[in-house]
Order: sequence, then C-alpha cells, then structure tokens
Amino acid sequence: MARRAITELHHNERRTLVLLRGGAVGEAEALIVAFQSLRRACADHDVVVSHPGMRQASSDEVALLGWLSKLQRKYSILPGTVPDTLVTYLGECAARLRDSDIRLPQRGLGSGHAPASARGAAESLPVWTITRSRPSPSDARTRARSVIGDRDVVSASDFVASGISRQCLSNWCRDGLLERVSTGWYRARPALAAALS
Repeated sequence: MARRAITELHHNERRTLVLLRGGAVGEAEALIVAFQSLRRACADHDVVVSHPGMRQASSDEVALLGWLSKLQRKYSILPGTVPDTLVTYLGECAARLRDSDIRLPQRGLGSGHAPASARGAAESLPVWTITRSRPSPSDARTRARSVIGDRDVVSASDFVASGISRQCLSNWCRDGLLERVSTGWYRARPALAAALS
C-alpha cells in the first residue's frame, strides 16, 4: 500500500487526518462525533485508517481526504455504487468541517482514487470522481427519499451532501415537488411523496 508523508499534506489536511484517526483534542464535539461515525463506517468497508501516531498517510486516508475536499465544494457529485453509509458519513464530516471553517485544499481530478481494501485491489471500492453529468432522476429521487425521511424541513446542505444538486432542488421547487421555506431550507410537498414512490 502506498503511503505519503504527513509533512507533504496541507495543514488543514493534517488536522482532518488527526480527526479521522481519532486523536483530536480541543476540536468541537460535533466534529469529533461525526468523524467517529466515519471511522466506524470505514472499518465496516475495509478502508484502512491508521492509528493517531502514524507519521505517514495511507492511500486510503489520502483518498478520504480528497473526497472530503470534493464534498466541501458547492456542486460536487460522487457517483458510483458506493456504500450509502460511507457516502452519508463523508457528507456529514465535510459539512462539519465546513461549519468549523476547516477548508481542505482542492485536488485535481486524478486524486482521490478508491481505497484498496486490506484484502486486495480486486475488492476495492469503486473509483469516485466529479463529473459534469448529473445523476439519473431515479437515483436523485432515491437519495431524496433517504434525506427527507420523517423530517418536516430539510436543509439544502443535507441534499447536497447526499449528491442532489441545488439545480435539482430548484427544479423540484418549480415543479411543485418541494417548497422553499427560507433560504437553504425546503419542505416536501405531497406531490414529492407520489413522485418518490
């Protein structure tokens, strides 16, 4: 497994890596809890996260940093057949980092390759990339169903973290499926429930 020296990373990447590894001291409680959940999801999917004292970042950790960076951007999409739990926790951590004003540097499209699992590259997670193509409407509706759940109002950042673009939200408002309650907050209309089923 390829490793990268921590000294080569941006200071916010090093700070995020400490959070990812579970060695954070003095960070916001919500940030620590979000990264604990991501760490558990990584363990469930054989994504290697090293212990806090390690001086090098594994290729899996570098990939996770790249994905977190991409999810902090406004119109990032991480398509692919990726475990939903991992996408959910990555989106939550990216939002918490953004709220804490920890901005990760933007990487090129070549960075953030899928992590190789401990069992070998053949069983690795699929490669995620940012694309200019939008997800299929049925995929967006499935994601919307999981985001809305039983909640009355949902924030735009929750939709974006799950891969639904702001343009899609705007189109759904125009079509009468969503109602914009206030800036960045949406309420599902009965027509959306029919469209999601």
